Amino acid sequence: GQHFFLIVFHEVFKILTDTFHKSGFKLQAQVLAYLLDLIETNSISVPICDNSQIQSFKSNKEFLFHHLTKVFIDSFPNIPHPQIATFVENLFVCCHDIVIFRTLLHDFSVQLRELYI
Repeated sequence: GQHFFLIVFHEVFKILTDTFHKSGFKLQAQVLAYLLDLIETNSISVPICDNSQIQSFKSNKEFLFHHLTKVFIDSFPNIPHPQIATFVENLFVCCHDIVIFRTLLHDFSVQLRELYI
């Protein structure tokens, strides 16, 4: 059950950042914002990390922040690490305002297209 959250998050984000996939942006952004809101508001009471990682993180939010930062750094090596950390932090900050959240995601996807196309 706890790994389901990460699977859903990764799959939706993968579709969202796929340069060949253009439809469904608003709904995908809504799903990601909702998932982040669940973490931000501590609505998920079980750890979403592996049992071996539970001691390393104080909360699901801390785990997800570090996890997403690492995934994005590994996936997008041309983007500076501080910029990725700021982007991930802003995902959490903006998840309560879908308009700002969509703008953040849109700007990131435009940046990806510029770097990788």
